[in-house]
Amino acid sequence: MKTTDRATQARRELDRRLADFPAAPFARPHAGWIRAVRDALGMSQAALAARVGVSAAAISQLEASETRGGISLAKLAQVAEALDCRVVYALVPVTSLQDTVQRQALKAAEQHIGYVSQTMALEGQDIPGDRRRDVVVQVAEELIAEGRVWDSRATAPTHRH
Repeated sequence: MKTTDRATQARRELDRRLADFPAAPFARPHAGWIRAVRDALGMSQAALAARVGVSAAAISQLEASETRGGISLAKLAQVAEALDCRVVYALVPVTSLQDTVQRQALKAAEQHIGYVSQTMALEGQDIPGDRRRDVVVQVAEELIAEGRVWDSRATAPTHRH
């Protein structure tokens, strides 16, 4: 199986798995998950520190680190276990992965067509406005098929239009 076919298959599978993922309920509480769960359990920083095997000051630092986004997943998992919780880690796309690839391909194609149009305009052979969108879509499809959507060094397909 070609790399581009594997990527397409992987995109479809992840899009399918993530389609119904309710990301909003999992937004981090203002004070962070450690503090929110610890408070809900009625557990002091000292009690959590004893369960984790660190000082209360270390728990305070971990809570602050989490709110800044600087806590490691390993440390978060260690604290989660002490709180009888588990860490659930996911990257949830804003739109479908297929949409992201399509948008990037169109952007890359538009850049390529813009360059080609300038060159052709100098030669009096510019792409007509009513045909430009069709050409951009065609180039985008070729970039996707060739697996070159993210290649910033070579946005043009391998053959000419």
